[in-house]
Order: sequence, then structure tokens, then C-alpha cells
Amino acid sequence: MSEEITETAKAVQEVAKTTGQAIGAVEKVGKFFSKIMGESIDATCGMLADTLKYKRWERQTKLVEKAERLIKEKNLEKCSIPISAKLALPIFQNASVEDDDFLHDLYAKLLVSAIDPEIQTRRTAFVEILRQLEPIDVRILQAMHAVYIEKAKYYKENYEGKKWYKPNRPPTHTSLNKSDLLQNLSVNESDYWESVDNLCRLGLADSYFDEDSIDFESGDNYLSQDVVTSHGGYDELCITALGVAFIKVCNY
Repeated sequence: MSEEITETAKAVQEVAKTTGQAIGAVEKVGKFFSKIMGESIDATCGMLADTLKYKRWERQTKLVEKAERLIKEKNLEKCSIPISAKLALPIFQNASVEDDDFLHDLYAKLLVSAIDPEIQTRRTAFVEILRQLEPIDVRILQAMHAVYIEKAKYYKENYEGKKWYKPNRPPTHTSLNKSDLLQNLSVNESDYWESVDNLCRLGLADSYFDEDSIDFESGDNYLSQDVVTSHGGYDELCITALGVAFIKVCNY
């Protein structure tokens, strides 16, 4: 009996280590599968551990294959630079449990862009940001970036040379209208709102703030000015500098 308890404990610990879950939670799952399958808990835990290990290994293998294709496409076989374990290991860890192929592709781009000597920005924060995004969030952020680039090009072509024109102004100074963002995206309003909230929470986007001055009389016909600000909410947004840098990796 003691041997059976020891084997069960080992099986539970193995699955807990594989999944990163608490031992109590794993034991509960193991008992459930043991009951419905008519097998001992150590046998069901062993099967779960093997399945999870295989799943992770499969996703990691696909990540390597995608990365190798990208390295070849970008001609980085002989000119890549090494990256730290602080960046590489979280990419492999998160990619190993990512089922969505679109997001899984982004992990490969994040990995390869980090070894590209031409890429300036390498942030470990991008790994954690990607882990918290859904495909719709990335698509909306990509739409925001496309509109931002389009507007920046328009201002350069039409206003370069004007005294007020600044070519390197922060991206938060560019207003992005909701209708422009949703023009080529098939998303409903509630999904859009939730995605915007998540992008703002992660520092990739923000509501657009506009400032203007108004004249008013303040006694004895004395003319004065006051500053008025407006908040764009969900209808007027802006992409942040962090959002621009992140999308460059996603579009790599």
C-alpha cells in the first residue's frame, strides 16, 4: 500500500511540474480521470503528464521550424547575434502552450527578430505582452499602426517645411478614428471595446487627448485664455511608442 501511495505522489508531482499547477489541483484532476477511466490515479496522472509533455514538445518543435524558415528568408544564417536566456527561454515556454497558430507565428517572429542585428528594439516585455493578447487585439493594433503610418506620410508630404511641422513627434499626438480602424476589420462593437481596453492596459494604445485654447472675457473687458482638453474614449485613439515598436516585431 505504501508503494502505491509513493507512486501516486510521484505521478501527481510530475504532472504538477509539467503544467505549473498546484499539487492539490493536479491531484483533483487525477482523481477525476481515475474515476471515469477506471484506472489508478498514478496511471491517469502518468498519461496526462505524457500528453502535456508531447503537446509542449510539438509546439516547441514547430516554433523551431518556423524560426529556421524565417532565418533563411532574412539571410541571418551567418550574421545573427546571440540573445540572452532571459529573452529566449520565456519565448519557448509561452510558445509551447500557445494553440493559436497566428499568435504562435508571432513568437517565432519575436525570436528571430531578436537575433537580427538590424533590429534595434529587443524587449523581454514583448514576450509577456504577447502572452496576454488575443488575435483580435493584434489585428486591431496592426490597423492602428497602419492608419498611423498613413497619416504620418500624409503630413510629411503636405506640411513638411511648415514652422509647426515636427517629423519626429510622438505617436500619441496622432488621432486615430474608430471608423478608420474598423473599416477593414470584421469585429463587433463589444469585441472592439474589450480589445481597446486590453491594448490600453498593456500600454500599446491609449485614448486620444486633445488640447485647445479658448478666449474669454474676465472682467473689465480683459481678454484671457484657458486650456480645454477633450478625451477621445473609444472613438478617438492613438498608438503608443511601445505599440509601434511591438507591431514592428509582429510585422517582421
